[in-house]
Amino acid sequence: MNAMSSASSLRFSNEVPETMRRCVERCRTEPGLAAHLAARARQRFATYEGGELKALFLMGHIAPCRILLAGAGPGAMVLLKAIGVEAPGLEIIALIDRRAVEIQILCGYPVITAQQASLEVFDYVIVANLLHGKSMEEDLLAAGIAPARILNLHTLKAFEQFQERFGRGVMVDRILGQIRDRVAQVDNVILVPSRDIWSVVDESALVEALPAERTIRLYFGPPSSQEASLQFLTFSVEQSLPLLLDLLCELRPACVYVKGSAHFQGQHISVAIQQAVPDTRLVFEIYDYMCMFPEEILDGWGFDQEVVEDNRCAEAFMGLHADFIFDKTPGPIWTELTSTLMTAPRQPYFPRMQDNRLASLPGRSLERNGPVKLMCAGTIPEFKYYRPGKAFHNFVFQNIIQPIEGLAGVEGIQVDIFNSGHNPECAASEREYSGYRTVFQNQRVNYNAYIPFERLVERMAEFDFGIFLFAPTDMIIDFPLIDSLPNRFMGYITGDLPIIINKEMRYTASLVEAFNAGITVGAEALDELPRRILEADLLAMRKGARALHEFMIEENRNAIQAFKHYLAQPRGKSYVESSRSQQP
Repeated sequence: MNAMSSASSLRFSNEVPETMRRCVERCRTEPGLAAHLAARARQRFATYEGGELKALFLMGHIAPCRILLAGAGPGAMVLLKAIGVEAPGLEIIALIDRRAVEIQILCGYPVITAQQASLEVFDYVIVANLLHGKSMEEDLLAAGIAPARILNLHTLKAFEQFQERFGRGVMVDRILGQIRDRVAQVDNVILVPSRDIWSVVDESALVEALPAERTIRLYFGPPSSQEASLQFLTFSVEQSLPLLLDLLCELRPACVYVKGSAHFQGQHISVAIQQAVPDTRLVFEIYDYMCMFPEEILDGWGFDQEVVEDNRCAEAFMGLHADFIFDKTPGPIWTELTSTLMTAPRQPYFPRMQDNRLASLPGRSLERNGPVKLMCAGTIPEFKYYRPGKAFHNFVFQNIIQPIEGLAGVEGIQVDIFNSGHNPECAASEREYSGYRTVFQNQRVNYNAYIPFERLVERMAEFDFGIFLFAPTDMIIDFPLIDSLPNRFMGYITGDLPIIINKEMRYTASLVEAFNAGITVGAEALDELPRRILEADLLAMRKGARALHEFMIEENRNAIQAFKHYLAQPRGKSYVESSRSQQP
């Protein structure tokens, strides 16, 4: 087991508690902090990032003509659709993108480079991307396209004036009209600021507390991640906070339910909402607190420090002032810390855990007539970081290859990798991960690219364990690791699959041990793991995984009932009083 052995100097840090205490203290003592957070949110999300308003502007400001559209990302797809509806007189010839060789076609339109675009016959190139618009314009100028033929909407004074004078009113009237045509009364608004993957409470569960016939869903996030809802009517607010606040002031819902996440970096939107509609009950759902992540990790992700500080303070502000908070069920350290510092009523919830839709699937045969089969599902590091038999990344979650290689070298054990980061339909993804196909395509390690989560859960019936191991490193271990519920862990439990997990992941490991739902192992004892796997009582552990799954579902049912009962109480009644009134 040399591939699993490694010197370990795991260290635990007090950085997160200190950070959170500082942010809470600022919220309690710093005059004007809430106003600052709300103003920062308005500043950051002041413009419209959707396509409808841009298409309306183009229709009114340029005659029917032939155009090229710069950019071939999801935002361009939204604008293409809007142009087809709002400005059909514009003939789109092609899209321009640096990745033209990889993409080639998008929505039926050819994707070409800036150099190729200079050879086309066209009237204008439309640049409508706020984030990358400047670099796109530089590419076009470098290719010899005349400045007069480049319309960068986000630097045009006319577009800015159009947004200020007409855009907001036009969009408010349009969206209000759409809402009132389809919903008789809006009592509740669910705000989805970013991708649904960063969600705690599944919307199918929310319906019980927020009835679909009186609830709408406003999608705030960038067009690249817009997702539909099967439960609620969804309307886009074009990633514009002024538009969102105008709509809320018109609708005056009894409850605004905000789905938040450290990964979106928009928690201060909630502070702006609370200031704009103070009579509305504000429910704050938080997937991951930015306060939970130490500076080393946030720096590695490239987060702007000023934005990080704003969002941390916004989380603390919500922890003090929201009417109700749902958060991803944390471990005892985080629970004690937040309950000590934050006063808003909080309800923990196991994220996205539903009744087992696959309960009727046959389990894997438990007879010892073949190898013990282990599944490793989730994103693994890009192949360029791979070093055979070594831990090779500075973030412990990424150091999963070394234990896999060690286990796969043992007679009687087979490992299958399902890499959710490797989408074979994406040329960039294929390039980043395809090296693993060669390295791991053998009898004891099978490498698989991305498959949909529903299909992955079905495949879990073929396996004995799900792996959630990392190799020991010199990294500081903090709350994201020791006291939270990672996606990989929740995915295995969804499929009733026993788990092999590091003891260093204290909270999740404690759940596995409490229900006999798998094997826990300390970093210093990885060499003992193969023997424990081969000697494990697989039937008992599968039953334990199912019991853990059912426990989580029942806890979530109770959480929804508590939330539903709380909403029925007069605003301002404490959560403790609400919970007590439920008792027989």
